[in-house]
Amino acid sequence: MAKGPGSAGEHQDGFTLLELMVAVAIMAVLAGIAWNAYHEYVNKARLLAAEENIVQALHRYGLDRNYSPGTGKLDELVKAGYLKALPVDPWTAKPDWYYSNDGETLTLYANSHPSLKRTLTSYGLPLGSAAAGGGGGVDLTKISGADILGLTPEQIAKLSPEQIAMMSAADFARLSAEQLAALTPEQLAERKMAEKIRAMKQEQFPSIPSKYIKYLTPEQIAGISHGYWMFEFMRKHAQDLSKQQLLGALAINPKLLAPNVWLLSKSQLSWVPKQYFSTIKGGWPIATLLDKRPDLLSQMSPSQLSSISHPYWVGKVVSGYGTQLTKAQLQALDPKGVGPAAGTLPASKLAWLTPEQRAAISGPAVVSVLQKKPSWVSSMTPAQIASINHGWWYSQIPVDVLHAMGKEQIAAIPSAYCAGLKSKLTPEQQAWCQ
Repeated sequence: MAKGPGSAGEHQDGFTLLELMVAVAIMAVLAGIAWNAYHEYVNKARLLAAEENIVQALHRYGLDRNYSPGTGKLDELVKAGYLKALPVDPWTAKPDWYYSNDGETLTLYANSHPSLKRTLTSYGLPLGSAAAGGGGGVDLTKISGADILGLTPEQIAKLSPEQIAMMSAADFARLSAEQLAALTPEQLAERKMAEKIRAMKQEQFPSIPSKYIKYLTPEQIAGISHGYWMFEFMRKHAQDLSKQQLLGALAINPKLLAPNVWLLSKSQLSWVPKQYFSTIKGGWPIATLLDKRPDLLSQMSPSQLSSISHPYWVGKVVSGYGTQLTKAQLQALDPKGVGPAAGTLPASKLAWLTPEQRAAISGPAVVSVLQKKPSWVSSMTPAQIASINHGWWYSQIPVDVLHAMGKEQIAAIPSAYCAGLKSKLTPEQQAWCQ
């Protein structure tokens, strides 16, 4: 007898309702996890973009005004027209930002994500920001840039010629007719000179008197395209550059620093953020830079140090900063320069020398090294022993080290110095030293 549909024992394909419900629940959980991860990724990208917009506005504001907005004053970027509105934090949908300016460093982050902090170099604290209110207590000597627009004609007439000359073309054009009428002949003459300087071509920059270098814009300095004119300009005027000019020019063209770093003063180098120094190469620039900023050695790459090709500059780095060198940095240095300066290294650093660097040890450094590493005497070649070539230095070789020297090493000592050593040599060695 045939069995009807659904009869006992018949196999059925498909899922039960419970199985379907479990599968749907799992898919919902996975979809939720994926959505949250995607949402987090998108919001982070939007937040970083918003931060970057504020950073660029801060940079333009600082270049124009010679100072950065005060702590908590990001709204100044909107008031001054550098942003249409403060970007919002995508997590809170509000312009909820932390911002501080201590005069040296700017700190910026969204309050919802302090870990995404941006740290920038400040152009300085706001000067004369109370000028917009026209208060009688304003220190006119500290007013600059766009703040001058808020002064009365009487106040403008009391400003120095330099303050008027330093105004950007855009800010100067915004002065009212009454303010322009208040300008003194001295102020107008200085302004005319500043405009003349800003209209010059790069080949004319080296001939500018030092007192007028301040009127060059960062864009003009960064735009010097010919290597010769850049060298001539920096040779004559590098130390005339202000913090605003130097940092502004580097922000536009970071490559300016590498060939000119040795021309800058110690105080100017202290203004420059450390990341700009990664392009410095060559013996003279690196050695000069370390003389002024020894703290930068720790972040110099082995490839930077390997770019020092002249033995003199290699030796200067080893003798001056050998105790601070890492193993990778020391081994990257040219053996020809390391060898003669190896005696200044402590025993712990001598152990890091490559075979080529050890083979290049010469002159008095041989004695200094043997005093710290007596066991190395067996690997010293006769040529290295002969390179000492000075009676006093030979006399400084420890007796046990002398006794460990072989016939060829003893025979390499110049005969003029044998007499002074015979009392320290064994009878057999005395016969070799003639």
